[in-house]
Amino acid sequence: MKKFLPAVLLYLISCTKDNNPPGPGSDLLTSGKWVPESIIYNPPIDYLFNGTLISDVYPYYDSCERDNTLEFALPNILKYDEGPTKCFKDQPQVDYGSWKLVNNDKQVEINDSFTSVVFSFIGNKLIGTYVLPDFDSTNGGKDYHITATLVLK
Repeated sequence: MKKFLPAVLLYLISCTKDNNPPGPGSDLLTSGKWVPESIIYNPPIDYLFNGTLISDVYPYYDSCERDNTLEFALPNILKYDEGPTKCFKDQPQVDYGSWKLVNNDKQVEINDSFTSVVFSFIGNKLIGTYVLPDFDSTNGGKDYHITATLVLK
């Protein structure tokens, strides 16, 4: 009986539900093209240069920016496509970066030539925050925290 009880306890512990199950991983990530749903600045900025402070700047993006997509391809290739309408004709149609799953597949780290950002899977969305330094002191020298929410197109 002394050997039986520890064996039963070990069995029950090994059968309990995992408290840290893996995230959706590459299946969701590579299932289509991703587009922004919102791009929120904290603190808000004078995005339109008219004295009005705006938090979510994405609705004010030009149409040539709103048709851009992100595609996560295997093996770990991030494809940034300018979409059907390019803002500047001399820009490349496609730019590349990389991605990798982190934190038990609950987050994805993306890297491109400009930045590195970690996005979290929240349902079928990706949400990530990065810091933009206040280079021109328009925010009193305080950095901007920009939160981007991406959704499948």
